[in-house]
Amino acid sequence: MPQHRLAWVMIKSQQFIPPQLTQPQKDHIMFKKILLPISADLINKKNMAPINQLATENKAEIVLSYISEPLAPNFYSDSTMNYYVSEDDHKKACEEYSIKLFDQAKKLLDSTLAVSTEHTFSANVSHGIIKVAEKVHADLIVMASHKRTGIKGFILGSDSHDVILHSHLPVLILGD
Repeated sequence: MPQHRLAWVMIKSQQFIPPQLTQPQKDHIMFKKILLPISADLINKKNMAPINQLATENKAEIVLSYISEPLAPNFYSDSTMNYYVSEDDHKKACEEYSIKLFDQAKKLLDSTLAVSTEHTFSANVSHGIIKVAEKVHADLIVMASHKRTGIKGFILGSDSHDVILHSHLPVLILGD
């Protein structure tokens, strides 16, 4: 039996009820746990408003997740020749940064919502998101789109697109 994948792309819309649901079904809770992968550029009122609405309507818990690169970078420049960041320092910096992002996101979420956090390390962001979704038993993954197109989109790819392709969960993409 084939697995069904669902991706809702919401562009310029605050309505999160799929058209096939009738009014009596509207009151039915669809999602109990919503995974929200975050990054600094996506934490804003515009992106958080529809997430607040969706979580409130479903009485859902929001799990904020941040995926960090597992390997510490090496820096090269003329002035330092070779600056090395230890693995422990890298992990500590990533943890501190994730806490900062979680705090910023929580401030924009409704205070009545249950919110938890999950920070993990993965070389592939989309695989990290899917791993976290499985770990926390999420019912839905909500992501914001960077809208990369052309050469930039080809080279950098789309984490949202990869999550849609590889996740067995519904994925909601928030657009402009």
